[in-house]
Amino acid sequence: MNKGQSQFFAFKKEILELIDSLSIKMDDPEMKDYFRKLVDYSTDGGKCHRGLLSVYGFLELTGFDPDSQEAKPGYALGWAQEILQASFLVADDLMDQSSMRRGKPCWYLVIPKKYASVSDSYFLENVIYIIIDHYFENYPVAVKYNIQKLLFEASYRTTFGQFIDMAKKEPTVENWKLTVTNKTAYYSIWQPFVSGLVASQKVPESIWKSEDLKSILLYAGVLFQLQDDWIDLYGKTAKTGKIGTDIPDGKVSWLLAKALELANEEQKRDLLENVGHNDKTKIKKVVDIYDQLQIERVILEEQDKMYNSLCEMFQKTEHLPKGLVSFLLTFLNRRYY
Repeated sequence: MNKGQSQFFAFKKEILELIDSLSIKMDDPEMKDYFRKLVDYSTDGGKCHRGLLSVYGFLELTGFDPDSQEAKPGYALGWAQEILQASFLVADDLMDQSSMRRGKPCWYLVIPKKYASVSDSYFLENVIYIIIDHYFENYPVAVKYNIQKLLFEASYRTTFGQFIDMAKKEPTVENWKLTVTNKTAYYSIWQPFVSGLVASQKVPESIWKSEDLKSILLYAGVLFQLQDDWIDLYGKTAKTGKIGTDIPDGKVSWLLAKALELANEEQKRDLLENVGHNDKTKIKKVVDIYDQLQIERVILEEQDKMYNSLCEMFQKTEHLPKGLVSFLLTFLNRRYY
């Protein structure tokens, strides 16, 4: 399903022009172009699945010609998703002291003062509401309100999840699930999927607001993060554009939590002693224990189990755009980057 994909990517130029019109006018060329560069750089190189979830749902339900003026609000909503994602990444990379993101240096490493990336993340998060106001100006107030409310909730939940992620906690699968449901699932799957339904005005509120749909989409988001945890260690940097940091950062990844469940006492002790250190010898010790426990096989089996359950959940739903559901399931089928 590629309806509107090329138009969506081309629409970024118009979004950047809008950013230019909103920015403070400065004589210094570097300062004048700062926010355009921020938006362009921080959204460049991603798969844009969040944006496409909104775009595909909107176009499938409305039937708008992808080249029409009527399609533009859908593209704007898609870019709002990508800019929201960028706001989280800009902040997250600084907190984690990551070096690479999407195949290039993290934003805080390419600007003169790295801590300015904190205020840059504020800009990215807040400009999405101006984008929604601009492109949904002629839509019913209730539609615009519901879209913005969804964005607010996703932002709040992600902030809560980020706090849990950074806090000291027991490295258990339950704590991992609590973290990723909030940090990843709300803004990566649930909100962009539902926002497109709301913007189309073709799906009753009883459907898009239902707890049943929410639970399915959050489950999909947890699967998405499970795959990210696999990618962090076993994915190839050439494909992911990111060097994995979960082990040296001491993150409660699914890999670590599950390994601690399966490990004997000696392995548990070694895992806890060696995780959370940016030392190649210690990192290798953790990876060696993962290999002993065949953790990669275990996580791939868990991925397949969750994916099959997700397919069954969607088969029981009604009144959802079939193409959109197909896109999501195809994307989540053994994702490797």
